[in-house]
Amino acid sequence: MDSLKGIAIILVVLGHVLDGAMGKNLFSENWMQSLYNVIYSFHMPLFFFLSGLSFYKAFIAKKTGFLGGV
Repeated sequence: MDSLKGIAIILVVLGHVLDGAMGKNLFSENWMQSLYNVIYSFHMPLFFFLSGLSFYKAFIAKKTGFLGGV
């Protein structure tokens, strides 16, 4: 799960770099716009999904009294 969070964070940074570069007209290739669109189509849902998994795991651990590994 931590690896997925790291990848998602890297994609957010890449998306912001692409957005800034395209905003300054440094790059205007279509593939950059496509990559930007792909990144922004799933990175926030991925964060929400991973947050939900973390919350669910902690919630179940608390309810069952098993707090190991959380």
